[in-house]
Amino acid sequence: MIVFGLIVILSACGGSSSNKTTPANLKNPKIEVKVYGSEGTNPEFSLPLLIWPSFKYQEIPMFRGGKATFCVINETDGIPIKIDTPIEFIEDATCFRTYFTSADQLPHKYEIGLVKIKVLDTQEEYWTWSRAVEVLK
Repeated sequence: MIVFGLIVILSACGGSSSNKTTPANLKNPKIEVKVYGSEGTNPEFSLPLLIWPSFKYQEIPMFRGGKATFCVINETDGIPIKIDTPIEFIEDATCFRTYFTSADQLPHKYEIGLVKIKVLDTQEEYWTWSRAVEVLK
């Protein structure tokens, strides 16, 4: 009986951490970068379409004082993904800003979060830019 109970407990703890997914499509992520001191529209540019197996949360100082929670990722740790790869949306990360170190090792602070997706071909879960995912209703 004890062995059976342990099997049930271990089965409940194993496997995927997510059980509810929503159909979604990938799209090219773009971000508007605020230019301090300038008037008019801010420039928009494309972010690399990448996925990450994990990221970390970190409290990072803000320009005007205080700290904010950022998702921290590196471009060199990212895995390229094709825009037509079938995916499902799982959940949003709890941070709304991302500290991104580009391949040239330059740090960037972006007003963009990350989302967890499931790649349907492999059933593996990854994180990507929130603006790289279009959730289908």
